[in-house]
Amino acid sequence: MTPAELGTTIRRHRERAGLTQDGLGQLIAVDADTIDQWEWGEESPEDDQAERIAEVLGIPVDDVLPPEVVVEVAPPPEMKIEFVTAADEPDPAAPPPLPTPVKPSGTAEGEPSLVDRVRAKVLEDPRRSALIGVAAVAVLVVLFFVLTSGGQDTAAPPATTPTTVAGADGGFDVLVEQRDALAEQVGELEEDLAAAEERAAAAEEEARRLADLEPPEELVEENQRLEQENELLRKAVVVSSAAESVEGVALTFDGSGSPEAIGAALDTFAAKGVTATFFPTGQAIAANPELWRRVVEEGHELGNNTFSNVAVTDLDEPALREELTGWIEAASDALGDEYRPFWFRPPFMDGFTDRVGPESVRDVLADLGMVTALWNVETYFALFAPNGPQAAGPSPGAADVATYVAGTAGPGSIVLLSTGSLDVAALPGIIDGIRERGLEPTSLTGLFALQEEMLEGEVGGAGDTTDA
Repeated sequence: MTPAELGTTIRRHRERAGLTQDGLGQLIAVDADTIDQWEWGEESPEDDQAERIAEVLGIPVDDVLPPEVVVEVAPPPEMKIEFVTAADEPDPAAPPPLPTPVKPSGTAEGEPSLVDRVRAKVLEDPRRSALIGVAAVAVLVVLFFVLTSGGQDTAAPPATTPTTVAGADGGFDVLVEQRDALAEQVGELEEDLAAAEERAAAAEEEARRLADLEPPEELVEENQRLEQENELLRKAVVVSSAAESVEGVALTFDGSGSPEAIGAALDTFAAKGVTATFFPTGQAIAANPELWRRVVEEGHELGNNTFSNVAVTDLDEPALREELTGWIEAASDALGDEYRPFWFRPPFMDGFTDRVGPESVRDVLADLGMVTALWNVETYFALFAPNGPQAAGPSPGAADVATYVAGTAGPGSIVLLSTGSLDVAALPGIIDGIRERGLEPTSLTGLFALQEEMLEGEVGGAGDTTDA
């Protein structure tokens, strides 16, 4: 493994572990510059450093051991010269015997050999390891021929056989191939660096472009809506009216009613230009999806009334969540898109007679992003219940209902109506009577949108809220 390959291995495993050069350096007690030199192949870690790198990165230590350069001093097979023991009678035709090789001058007993000195120099600087190793091979080849030809007549140089020439040419071919391989590796590294610089420049340009972009208008509006809902959730989870300063009255309907009655109510709202809030059960929505799709398409809103019209205090938390999410699923299926209700009304006002409600129920509602909407004006108990005040006499008609609601509702009131035929028949008179008092009939969301400051009011009367 070359120093460059070792550096690439260290960098790849460091990035895979999510470490910076400084972070890895702190873990193995070296500075970031040293890590950078290793990764660029300028230096190689010591053996103990390699062991710490392997332990930190969770890889085999062999993957990060420094490369060891071994200089092969033996000539290639075609350049080997065979030594033959001389016979008692020398053969006249045989070439003269070769002199015994001598140790190069300057190498005394106990001193490192030339090979050892070359190897130590190579290991000092891994960047020169490949080139010095190649140069060392060439030097040793030349030295071999000088030593083995020292005893021959210098005036008559030994004949160069074709095998010797071929071997020398082969050695230089190896040097050329090694040089070309190194040049190719350098070229690949330069190409990788150029590509990385191009990617970094492109990323910076994209970041500048995105920073200059204005967010789409619909995203801004959605963010404002979510902020408004979040503010409402923080201030209260139970409301029975808006502030007395709000010149509006919310019209809300409980019960599923007949399709004919609801259709008549929608026609009246369309003619009068009014929107309202309906609280059907999930079962009613699932039974007549076209009707409730029309309600939403004409600008009205739906509130959660549980899936099966059940008293919430009779349910544990899992059952309560199932009732509420079942309603959401029924509405989403009917409308063809996810429908997230903001308002909740407890069936029979169960558990909320104190206008506060059980904390466990409020926690589940807040978790699902809903606010409990009660009321401060209603028609059933006031006009029809045997134990009620029967404010309009024993047999009230549509005109009596309209007169009572329009005269009782004040600024910020929430009116509870039913989808029965009598309340629906009284609807035109209710709308006209409210407007004659200088107030505007609207939905729950429309009522609180009229407030300059969400849910400000006095607890216990018009403007009644219950803080969480």
